[in-house]
Amino acid sequence: MTNLVRIRRATVALVCAAAASLSGLLASAPASAAAAKTGMSTFAQYAAQASAYQNTTIAQALGRQPSGQRISASEVQWNGGSVVMAVPATPNASSPPCPSSLFTHWTCVYNQTNWNGTQLEFKDQGYYQDLYAYGGSGWKTYSYDNELRQRTWLNQYESHTHSGITLCMSPQAISANSVGNWSADRWIYLSTNGNPC
Repeated sequence: MTNLVRIRRATVALVCAAAASLSGLLASAPASAAAAKTGMSTFAQYAAQASAYQNTTIAQALGRQPSGQRISASEVQWNGGSVVMAVPATPNASSPPCPSSLFTHWTCVYNQTNWNGTQLEFKDQGYYQDLYAYGGSGWKTYSYDNELRQRTWLNQYESHTHSGITLCMSPQAISANSVGNWSADRWIYLSTNGNPC
């Protein structure tokens, strides 16, 4: 592949990422304008558009982690968007694809097989993050999509040396069915190690 082809592909990817970002901003503007017009809060506007399952799941997540912000009928985010929960209309419905752009790559875990059910998205590397804090103490990881170019770990304990039952996800690896002893692991760790597991 010539350098010119690589540059063109990178340019197309960058333009697509910018268009997607702009589309997201424009999509949220009507909801905010409609909310202002009717006197409803943006949160109430999103709740009115969501299914009962989405509202219940998001309310429970915000009860566990009140610093979160609802950003759509189906999503809530924490830490300035570093952690996102996407909730489908019904418990077993498909989730959106794990986000990945030219500059940002995520690891997504799902509470159903085949990338269905509630999706937790993580992008910050180098420290343990508590799956139970977002998904609840009954969280189970049954499928994953590691878009990162580094390993991601599911660990039973928040420790490198005494991690308990673990699952290592290779860089840019996916699994439609990762059911195992590690499914109930509480901690996710996005490493900076680019080697396969």
